[in-house]
Amino acid sequence: MDTALPQRANPEVVYDICRAMKGVDQFTRNEVYEEVSGKTRDLRRGLTLARRLGFLREVDSGTDDVFRLTTRGTGLGYQSSYDGNETVEELFREAIEEFRPYREVLVQAHEGNATSEVMGDACVTQSAFREAADSVIDDEVKDREVNLLIKTAQAAGLGEYRTGKRGYETRLILSDDYAPFVESLTRKHPSPAAATGGTTDGERETVAETEDEVPGGSSDSSDVTITVEFDVGDRTSEEIATIVDEIRHVTDE
Repeated sequence: MDTALPQRANPEVVYDICRAMKGVDQFTRNEVYEEVSGKTRDLRRGLTLARRLGFLREVDSGTDDVFRLTTRGTGLGYQSSYDGNETVEELFREAIEEFRPYREVLVQAHEGNATSEVMGDACVTQSAFREAADSVIDDEVKDREVNLLIKTAQAAGLGEYRTGKRGYETRLILSDDYAPFVESLTRKHPSPAAATGGTTDGERETVAETEDEVPGGSSDSSDVTITVEFDVGDRTSEEIATIVDEIRHVTDE
């Protein structure tokens, strides 16, 4: 599976393509260039984004690039408006949930408490999304890829894309629908660590005690190393110290 994030596209162009091609059984790339207003470069990128988000699929024709709208793409194409359209937003939310790279980035950002406040607005910044993406995407994550993720989230009604300026980062200003949506994603598609109850390297403390005899062994028994691992993700340093002391007390008995 291609896990790289899309880049340099516009979700509204996806809408324009689906709108122009609704009711058409199959269509070629060149037909899109002829029927949809816009630069060829933008339409080419729009086709790529539409395919990856499941609004259209490629048809194996053996010659030219041939596409067909999916049920989602047909539904998008029959919407008479783009901005503020709840059906459009719902279709993009479905696309985000089914598109694993976007879904995993949003889940990781949520589990990592990436939400912050900038100028009084709850938001997720470009760098916070990039940090979340770096932990789930194999390839190097670029700012323009994160920007398209933010624009797609805006198309889904999850917030407003705000361009960085005056020292502030590009960011997604969160709508009221953002938290319920990502919480739903997290419940249905938890990250591998959360799903297994595992811990990260920063949440693990290893204590090794040496030079203890095997209980019940003779005086010439070999030394034993005991390794204990426990989750310290939500514990204070004082609590950790207490646990370590208790472990040492047990091993000294």
